[in-house]
Parts: sequence; C-alpha cells; structure tokens
Amino acid sequence: MSHLFDEYLLRCFEEYNPCETDGQKVCNIDDLCSAKCRDIKSCKDCLSDIFNNPAHRMREYNCIPITYSYVIRYTNQHASEIYHILNGNEDLLNAIDGKYITSIGCGPATELIGIEKYFRDINRDVHFKYFGFDKNPIWSSCHHNIESVFSDNKCRININFENSILHGDNPILKNTKLLILNYVVSHVYKHSKVCPTETKKFLSSLNPIIHKMPQFSSILINDTNSRYMGRDQIEQWGDELSAQFRDMTLGKGYFDYPNRDQYIKFKSGSHRMRTNDIIFNNCSRFHRFTENVNECRSAFLFITKE
Repeated sequence: MSHLFDEYLLRCFEEYNPCETDGQKVCNIDDLCSAKCRDIKSCKDCLSDIFNNPAHRMREYNCIPITYSYVIRYTNQHASEIYHILNGNEDLLNAIDGKYITSIGCGPATELIGIEKYFRDINRDVHFKYFGFDKNPIWSSCHHNIESVFSDNKCRININFENSILHGDNPILKNTKLLILNYVVSHVYKHSKVCPTETKKFLSSLNPIIHKMPQFSSILINDTNSRYMGRDQIEQWGDELSAQFRDMTLGKGYFDYPNRDQYIKFKSGSHRMRTNDIIFNNCSRFHRFTENVNECRSAFLFITKE
C-alpha cells in the first residue's frame, strides 16, 4: 500500500488549477491575491502573505487553489509534528482504540496523516472515529480527497467532517479521547482585532468542551512557535487550567531548529523534542510548493485528564 500522504497530496496536486491572470488582476475571488499564481504554478506566495504580511492579516482561505496549495506545502510538516508528539504515548494510543478523535478547526485534516502513519509504523490495527469541525466550507474538496484516500485503502478509521463549530453540548465529547487543535490558535490570533484578549476568550471557550470529555482523555494544541501568534496565550491558558483543576496534568514541548531566536521556548517547563525531521519524502513534482518547508518547528501543549 502506498503512503496515504502520497495519495492525498497527489489528488490535490492533480486537481490544483491556479488562478488565471489577465495581466492586471490575478484572482477574481480575492482582491488581495497579487502573486502570479499561474506563472509560478503554486499559491505559496499567497500563503506567505497570509502568514507574514501585515496587510493580509485578516485574509481568509477563500478559494480552492489555495487550499490545495496549503495541503501540498504543509501536510508533511504538520503531520510529522503530530507523529513525533504522539510517539511513545502508549496510554493515549490504547485509550483511542474504539473511541473518537475530534479536531477543532481541522482545515485539511493534516493530523490524520500523521496519526495513521504512526499506528501503521507500530503495527497497531486501531479503529476509531475522527470528527473534524471547521466552519469554513472551502475545505470541503480537501475533505472529499482525504476521505476517498482512506476509504480506498480500507483504513479502519471512520472519518466525519462537520461544517460547523463544536459546542460543549455535543454528544460526541463523551467518547472523545483526543481533542486536537492543529494550527488553529494562531489563526484566531491573526484574525483578532485585539489579539491577546480575543485569543484568550477563544481558549476559554474550550473549557466546557474539555469538561465533557471522559477520564483519561487528552487535549493537544500544536501551533506556530511564535510569541506573536498566540503561543504565550496558549501557555497562560494551560497553566491556569492545570492549576484550577487537580485532575489535569500539563506538558509543554517544542521542536528546535537552526537559526531560531531566543524566544523559542515556553516560559516554563517545556522540553525539546529529540528530532525535528519530517517523516515523508516529498515527490520532486511538489518542490515548487514545498520550498523551505523541511523541518518541524511547532510548539505544543498537552493536557491529560486523570
């Protein structure tokens, strides 16, 4: 069986059709699109603007080409981070079997690729249901592709996507053993008019969701390792939650990488991951998408209900 990673990216690659250019306007959907997407045959310039250009701070993912470009560019990195974080967590892996994994703001569900790869590598035939919640319907084409890939390969993972917000009264929470937020908080931070305040409010909205989850369940927040993208608010929220509730234990970690700045760590108690290697080999045809994305760089917070 070929890697699901390869098949997922290949399907998105084959369907990728960059924006037409008319010499003046690049995209008839997004006025902020100024990159010559068809000329460079990827949307990586637009993705860079979304993440790094202050003028594009409120920009959303609002066209299918950019979602496919996101999958091809970042799945290896984001899935690898999830893979390394879960590696060796036997208690959690045993708890997941027959239960649910729920993802808030799932986007293209890159965490599924890392989770499936890990179970396959340790030769564990684990069955669980995955629920991915994202209020932006633009990801539906990516969802269709990853569902088809998992189904065609007869994976024992039941995938469900919801174009909605997960609320604390949702009945799936009583069977959710792992709740994931993978590059969600940074998105909230970037789109907030009052970044720290609104980000804290979003994180506090997770509290009733966590309280509905069963004993021995876990919450993983994996995100951009930057004090300018919500990382410090994640740490403050986690510290307050673990201090308030004695049945919750808190762990923090980060991936080290060359030329990092001095603020790469959480303020207290974080550990450095032993490796920052990406775990899949990118096909050469993807190089124009994946340039300079070649290592794990995130910071993460792990909470366990005991």
